[in-house]
Amino acid sequence: MNTHVGNEYEDFEKLLADKFYSELTANELKLINRFVTSPQEYEDLRLSGLKMKKWFAENPVLNKSDESLLKLKRALRQQQPAVNFSLRKVWIGYAMIAMLFGFGGWWLGKSEPSIPVTRVEKVLMHDTVYLTTKPDTVFRERIIYKDRPIILTTNNHQPEIQNTRGVSMKEKEDLDKLLVSGLD
Repeated sequence: MNTHVGNEYEDFEKLLADKFYSELTANELKLINRFVTSPQEYEDLRLSGLKMKKWFAENPVLNKSDESLLKLKRALRQQQPAVNFSLRKVWIGYAMIAMLFGFGGWWLGKSEPSIPVTRVEKVLMHDTVYLTTKPDTVFRERIIYKDRPIILTTNNHQPEIQNTRGVSMKEKEDLDKLLVSGLD
């Protein structure tokens, strides 16, 4: 609560205990109107406060020892154990969390990308071209990509069916002609 409002409320309580509504000055009425809406409400509050003071004066609370208070405190402690937070433990916890996030960020930042990088080189190739009778040297630029693609192959060879019948001499002669001459 604001201290200004707290001071006004204390002044309001003093006026309730000391004065009737008809005895209030203009400044006191302004203060009273912040807390109550009608003269009747002010008088009802004033009378109830006086009755409470009278009742407590007639019926004093005797508390020769604080045994009942101690019993009540013990019962509350048994139901809810006290939580002991020290400022040092809290700061250590914050520091540990900050270190965890810092390490995680460093680790994620240092990891290398898993995308393969292709290296491109320019290479000058020497090639000899013969124009009519005189040789001439021509230089061509070519781009060579130097990455090593991984090619996965599987060998699905069908078992070859062996020809149980051999090749006759005539077929062998015909095959030799084809290999040597390239003609029928």
